[in-house]
Amino acid sequence: MKKRKFLLLLLLLLSVCAAFFFNFDRPAPSPAPQPASQTVLVDGKDLSRYVGKPIVTTDNISIREWYVANVSSIPQQLDGSLPLKERARQAFELRNKYIREARAAMADRITAEELNKSHPVATFEDFLRSKMQRKHMSEEEALEDIIRTAPITNKNVNKSFGL
Repeated sequence: MKKRKFLLLLLLLLSVCAAFFFNFDRPAPSPAPQPASQTVLVDGKDLSRYVGKPIVTTDNISIREWYVANVSSIPQQLDGSLPLKERARQAFELRNKYIREARAAMADRITAEELNKSHPVATFEDFLRSKMQRKHMSEEEALEDIIRTAPITNKNVNKSFGL
Protein backbone atom coordinates (compact mmCIF):
# COMPACT_ATOMS: atom_id res chain seq x y z
CA MET A 1 0.00 0.00 0.00
CA LYS A 2 2.84 2.40 0.86
CA LYS A 3 4.52 1.52 -2.41
CA ARG A 4 1.33 2.35 -4.35
CA LYS A 5 0.93 5.74 -2.62
CA PHE A 6 4.57 6.49 -3.27
CA LEU A 7 4.19 5.67 -6.97
CA LEU A 8 1.02 7.79 -7.28
CA LEU A 9 2.74 10.69 -5.55
CA LEU A 10 5.78 10.30 -7.78
CA LEU A 11 3.56 10.18 -10.89
CA LEU A 12 1.71 13.31 -9.78
CA LEU A 13 5.00 15.11 -9.12
CA LEU A 14 6.35 14.11 -12.54
CA SER A 15 3.15 15.33 -14.20
CA VAL A 16 3.40 18.71 -12.52
CA CYS A 17 7.07 19.00 -13.46
CA ALA A 18 6.36 18.01 -17.06
CA ALA A 19 3.51 20.53 -17.30
CA PHE A 20 5.75 23.27 -15.96
CA PHE A 21 8.71 22.29 -18.11
CA PHE A 22 6.74 21.94 -21.34
CA ASN A 23 4.28 24.79 -20.59
CA PHE A 24 1.23 22.60 -21.18
CA ASP A 25 -0.96 25.10 -19.40
CA ARG A 26 0.00 27.95 -21.74
CA PRO A 27 -1.08 28.36 -25.35
CA ALA A 28 1.66 28.21 -27.94
CA PRO A 29 2.96 31.66 -28.89
CA SER A 30 1.40 32.99 -32.05
CA PRO A 31 3.80 33.36 -34.96
CA ALA A 32 5.05 36.82 -35.89
CA PRO A 33 2.79 38.53 -38.42
CA GLN A 34 3.87 37.85 -41.96
CA PRO A 35 3.25 40.22 -44.82
CA ALA A 36 0.12 39.26 -46.68
CA SER A 37 0.54 38.24 -50.27
CA GLN A 38 0.06 41.41 -52.25
CA THR A 39 0.94 42.96 -55.54
CA VAL A 40 3.38 45.83 -55.23
CA LEU A 41 3.56 47.93 -58.39
CA VAL A 42 5.93 50.83 -58.92
CA ASP A 43 5.56 52.50 -62.32
CA GLY A 44 3.97 49.28 -63.60
CA LYS A 45 6.81 47.10 -62.33
CA ASP A 46 5.75 44.23 -60.04
CA LEU A 47 7.99 44.19 -56.94
CA SER A 48 5.99 41.53 -55.07
CA ARG A 49 8.86 39.04 -55.31
CA TYR A 50 10.77 41.06 -52.69
CA VAL A 51 8.10 41.14 -49.97
CA GLY A 52 9.22 39.21 -46.89
CA LYS A 53 12.32 37.89 -48.65
CA PRO A 54 15.96 38.50 -47.73
CA ILE A 55 18.08 40.87 -49.79
CA VAL A 56 19.91 38.93 -52.49
CA THR A 57 21.22 41.51 -54.93
CA THR A 58 23.12 44.51 -53.55
CA ASP A 59 23.04 47.00 -56.43
CA ASN A 60 21.28 50.29 -55.67
CA ILE A 61 18.21 49.68 -57.85
CA SER A 62 17.56 46.16 -56.49
CA ILE A 63 18.02 47.37 -52.92
CA ARG A 64 15.57 50.24 -53.48
CA GLU A 65 13.05 47.88 -55.08
CA TRP A 66 13.38 45.54 -52.08
CA TYR A 67 12.92 48.47 -49.69
CA VAL A 68 9.87 49.89 -51.50
CA ALA A 69 8.22 46.45 -51.68
CA ASN A 70 8.75 45.67 -48.00
CA VAL A 71 7.79 49.12 -46.75
CA SER A 72 4.61 48.83 -48.84
CA SER A 73 3.70 45.68 -46.92
CA ILE A 74 3.83 47.36 -43.47
CA PRO A 75 0.04 47.81 -43.10
CA GLN A 76 -0.49 44.06 -43.49
CA GLN A 77 2.11 43.36 -40.79
CA LEU A 78 0.60 45.53 -38.07
CA ASP A 79 -1.14 43.89 -35.13
CA GLY A 80 -4.63 45.43 -35.15
CA SER A 81 -5.24 44.34 -31.56
CA LEU A 82 -2.57 46.72 -30.25
CA PRO A 83 -3.42 50.18 -28.93
CA LEU A 84 -2.86 53.06 -31.37
CA LYS A 85 0.51 54.11 -29.90
CA GLU A 86 1.89 50.56 -30.04
CA ARG A 87 0.68 50.08 -33.64
CA ALA A 88 2.37 53.36 -34.59
CA ARG A 89 5.55 52.22 -32.85
CA GLN A 90 5.33 48.88 -34.67
CA ALA A 91 4.94 50.66 -38.05
CA PHE A 92 7.83 52.98 -37.22
CA GLU A 93 10.09 50.10 -36.13
CA LEU A 94 9.29 47.99 -39.21
CA ARG A 95 10.08 50.89 -41.53
CA ASN A 96 13.36 51.58 -39.74
CA LYS A 97 14.23 47.87 -39.80
CA TYR A 98 13.86 47.90 -43.59
CA ILE A 99 15.89 51.12 -43.83
CA ARG A 100 18.74 49.63 -41.77
CA GLU A 101 18.71 46.33 -43.68
CA ALA A 102 18.69 48.06 -47.06
CA ARG A 103 21.51 50.46 -46.20
CA ALA A 104 23.62 47.72 -44.62
CA ALA A 105 23.24 45.54 -47.73
CA MET A 106 24.17 48.23 -50.24
CA ALA A 107 27.40 47.48 -52.06
CA ASP A 108 27.65 51.21 -52.82
CA ARG A 109 28.87 52.31 -49.38
CA ILE A 110 29.25 55.96 -50.39
CA THR A 111 25.56 56.25 -51.29
CA ALA A 112 24.57 54.31 -48.16
CA GLU A 113 26.51 56.77 -45.99
CA GLU A 114 25.01 59.73 -47.85
CA LEU A 115 21.54 58.33 -47.12
CA ASN A 116 22.46 57.88 -43.45
CA LYS A 117 23.47 61.55 -43.30
CA SER A 118 20.65 63.04 -45.41
CA HIS A 119 17.89 60.78 -44.04
CA PRO A 120 18.95 59.71 -40.53
CA VAL A 121 16.87 57.31 -38.48
CA ALA A 122 15.29 59.04 -35.45
CA THR A 123 13.93 57.50 -32.29
CA PHE A 124 10.18 56.93 -32.10
CA GLU A 125 9.75 59.61 -29.44
CA ASP A 126 11.72 62.21 -31.43
CA PHE A 127 9.85 61.34 -34.61
CA LEU A 128 6.47 61.59 -32.88
CA ARG A 129 7.36 64.91 -31.26
CA SER A 130 8.69 66.28 -34.57
CA LYS A 131 5.57 65.23 -36.46
CA MET A 132 3.34 66.87 -33.85
CA GLN A 133 5.30 70.14 -34.11
CA ARG A 134 5.82 70.23 -37.89
CA LYS A 135 2.25 69.33 -38.77
CA HIS A 136 0.58 70.96 -35.75
CA MET A 137 -1.05 67.66 -34.77
CA SER A 138 -2.27 66.22 -31.53
CA GLU A 139 -0.51 63.09 -30.33
CA GLU A 140 -3.37 60.91 -31.56
CA GLU A 141 -3.33 62.55 -35.00
CA ALA A 142 0.44 62.14 -35.24
CA LEU A 143 0.22 58.45 -34.26
CA GLU A 144 -2.43 57.86 -36.93
CA ASP A 145 -0.25 59.73 -39.43
CA ILE A 146 2.76 57.55 -38.60
CA ILE A 147 0.70 54.47 -39.41
CA ARG A 148 -0.77 56.04 -42.55
CA THR A 149 2.59 57.21 -43.93
CA ALA A 150 4.73 54.21 -42.95
CA PRO A 151 4.26 52.49 -46.33
CA ILE A 152 4.95 55.65 -48.35
CA THR A 153 8.49 56.00 -49.67
CA ASN A 154 10.38 59.16 -50.60
CA LYS A 155 9.65 59.89 -54.28
CA ASN A 156 12.87 61.89 -54.71
CA VAL A 157 15.00 59.03 -53.41
CA ASN A 158 13.05 56.55 -55.55
CA LYS A 159 13.69 58.74 -58.59
CA SER A 160 17.40 59.03 -57.82
CA PHE A 161 17.54 55.21 -57.80
CA GLY A 162 15.72 54.91 -61.11
CA LEU A 163 12.27 54.00 -59.84
